[in-house]
Amino acid sequence: MNKEAQERANPGIATLISQGAAGQPVGTFYITTLLKSLSDLDKIKPLQEVLGSSYARYQKALAEMVSGTEIQVARFLPELSNAPDEIAAVDPKFWRPAPPPLPKK
Repeated sequence: MNKEAQERANPGIATLISQGAAGQPVGTFYITTLLKSLSDLDKIKPLQEVLGSSYARYQKALAEMVSGTEIQVARFLPELSNAPDEIAAVDPKFWRPAPPPLPKK
């Protein structure tokens, strides 16, 4: 319900919802929103506005089912996501692929 409403009301902003598979209590869900900067948070419509008349039902369900929440703000570091030069040197085509060609106009 949350994911569909967010995608409808906030096009272009990725909302991911996943369920914990191992190591978490049964029924643990993660809601992730990928943004380019913290200022993008101001562009997202609030859940109450997104869900409209369904918001009261959503709140009631959350009150009965949610035992806790946690908010994390994180960022990806490209230097931690790319192989070091000594590893990339083994197979440069794999680790440092050429950018795709530009589309023809």
